[in-house]
Amino acid sequence: MNKKIVICLLKKYTIDILNCIDKKALTVDEISNKDGIPIATVHRRMKELRELKLVEIVGKKMLSNGKRGFAYYSVLESLWLKWALGEMKLEMEYRRKPEEFVGLYVHQYNSKGSD
Repeated sequence: MNKKIVICLLKKYTIDILNCIDKKALTVDEISNKDGIPIATVHRRMKELRELKLVEIVGKKMLSNGKRGFAYYSVLESLWLKWALGEMKLEMEYRRKPEEFVGLYVHQYNSKGSD
């Protein structure tokens, strides 16, 4: 798992995406518009980051085009990559869902994905 996380973090735009959702939950469209990252790339990175459990869906937001999109936030408080004596060590601290996300969304996401 650690190797997969490091590979994902080294890919273009991954750090930019994590920085976007560090303080505020955003949709894929909002991230793409904010940082000029191609929307397909944001979708792919979010899929990877969710599989690695580095981001979570916290709800759904109404978009300017009238559609709803999942809102994502980073669960990482901090991450350290250490290399010593030929050994790589990855240390991560996770945070709880920030209180500011409560009530921000039109619909809460549930595990079945229904409204």
